[in-house]
Amino acid sequence: MINRFSSSGCSLTPCYDNPSAITHYTFEAVCGKYRDNTSYVKAAGLAHELKNPLTTVKGFIQLLEPELIKMGKQQQAEILIEEIDRATQLINTFLDVHKPNASKKPFPLHKIVKNIPAIFEGEAKIRGIALTETCEQEDIMVAGHSDQIKQVLINLIKNALDAIEASGPRNNGLVHLRMYRNQAEAFISVEDNGPGIHVQQLNALFLPFYTTKQSGTGIGLTICKNIIEDHGGRIGVESTPGKGTTFTLSLPLHTKES
Repeated sequence: MINRFSSSGCSLTPCYDNPSAITHYTFEAVCGKYRDNTSYVKAAGLAHELKNPLTTVKGFIQLLEPELIKMGKQQQAEILIEEIDRATQLINTFLDVHKPNASKKPFPLHKIVKNIPAIFEGEAKIRGIALTETCEQEDIMVAGHSDQIKQVLINLIKNALDAIEASGPRNNGLVHLRMYRNQAEAFISVEDNGPGIHVQQLNALFLPFYTTKQSGTGIGLTICKNIIEDHGGRIGVESTPGKGTTFTLSLPLHTKES
């Protein structure tokens, strides 16, 4: 039995719940080599070449979809399109992880936090989950890429909604988004009252390709961690099984002197 596979700076390690049953694999990669522009351009070119045939295949499936429906194959056609979209998203997220840093600009963090609940208003209502937001102080400025920070919060809230829904039918689901600050940092927490996460899983949450979801890619939290650390911040998680989970991220404040 292969206990560990390593190649080109990457390692794949199986994890067991007993001597014969593999529960999942952890994937570790030395990704620094993709941080320089030359390597990134090469990787971006390869990604582009991979996406082209996927787009072509998706186009033909959509073209044939009416005939597939007549043949009673609508579900299979939908699954094919979903899997092509998932493969395309995996390529995009790979590039997001390794994209070289562009110049960072100051932006008002509180505006992003206040606008996030509106994005999930319809989805949360359909799922029967309350989504609330608290900004304890406004006019909080940080330096970076506002779209990337928005992406992090969207990912964390989507995970929270999914976790609550996966815990079974209920009418008291709650996700709370909170922003506060001290003298040097801004903090944002995303708290849910879902099923919680077992302590054995907490340390693996930010590893690439580790996921607790059946349909998950295990990339989302890795990207979140990379984005926050690229902004000079930190991200952490606390969880109690049966009570819920809280993700907290911190970002250095932007001042006139910084």
